[in-house]
Amino acid sequence: MRTPDGTSAKGVDSPIRKVSATTVKAIIRLTILTAALLFLLPEASTAQVNTEAMRKGDLQPGLHTGLNLDVVVVAGNSKLLRIKTTLRFDYLKGKTHTLLAGSFQQGRQGSSDTLFINKGFVHLRRTRSLGGGLYFEGFVQKEFNDFIRLKDRSLAGGGLRIRWLEAGTDEDGNPALRLHTGLGFMW
Repeated sequence: MRTPDGTSAKGVDSPIRKVSATTVKAIIRLTILTAALLFLLPEASTAQVNTEAMRKGDLQPGLHTGLNLDVVVVAGNSKLLRIKTTLRFDYLKGKTHTLLAGSFQQGRQGSSDTLFINKGFVHLRRTRSLGGGLYFEGFVQKEFNDFIRLKDRSLAGGGLRIRWLEAGTDEDGNPALRLHTGLGFMW
């Protein structure tokens, strides 16, 4: 390979990762197939809590925690009580990021304390950078939601993720634009 000035580029490190045309074609086919399946089977895209929205890009190494508690009480002609808690732990060490996130929500109304909200989930994910924008991930998740008659959903899975692009930052310090491709499994 030669540079524009005619000299050899052999041995020069390039910030651009070289990917074979076969790999790119396979990723494009997989992406199109996944998009078609999600379009044809929209309930599959809502089968689990969207943990992609939980990703944070501005964390420094170490332990980061968060706990929120919301309580709503309405008294008068009708009585309403709603409690929502969310919990999050992020642990970054070296090339590994471990996330534990969970939430529980319950709501009661009326003099008989009729339950109208009862749902919760917990999600544990471990991501390891393999270098060059390639990551390995594994997760387990448990969820219930009485409103949609979901008694118990347990998921486990893992796979590979390729980061193609992260650009700009939003008000929270996370990348404003992200482009990833992933191939994984869950059961």
